[in-house]
Amino acid sequence: MEPLYTTESCMTQDEYLKFNDAVIKSNKLNRILVPAFTVVMIILGIFRMVQGRIGIGLYFIILALLFNVFLGYSTKRRAIRTWQASKALQNRRVRYYFYEDHLKSEVLGNSAEPGQNPVAGGSMPQDGEGESAPQNTDRKGVRYDELYRVLETPTNFYILTSAGQGIVIQKEACEEGLISLIQGFKK
Repeated sequence: MEPLYTTESCMTQDEYLKFNDAVIKSNKLNRILVPAFTVVMIILGIFRMVQGRIGIGLYFIILALLFNVFLGYSTKRRAIRTWQASKALQNRRVRYYFYEDHLKSEVLGNSAEPGQNPVAGGSMPQDGEGESAPQNTDRKGVRYDELYRVLETPTNFYILTSAGQGIVIQKEACEEGLISLIQGFKK
């Protein structure tokens, strides 16, 4: 069976950090609790300042701001450590095959240059054209109805197969039909 669409992606550190950020921001708990905590702390600070307790009021406001700064820093730092510990993930090139009811992936190997994206702005070679057979080939598949969630950003699609695991599809490497197909997964 021939795939409807084929695309490639390269998992660079930047792409991994964007993926991690998108997954965290999509979590309803994070979208509700963090802003709620911040607003409550600022309101408490203002309330204390109106009562004449300026020191305690400033403490609450500064605590709210530092909480957000620390949370952002620690989340990014944890993602960078995970990236550095996952050698197999670093600069991994994957070809994705989109069929009528499922998709498959094929690991092509790692890019020669860290941070290099072989997909951006280039056309993909067809089977047997321009590149030798991939080494370390691994094919995995998942049915579209088994997908956990699909997130879309201006530059990427993140097709999640579970709460924190998924694939990155770069829009710049997609045909228009593939973009429409992936957007249809979100419904």
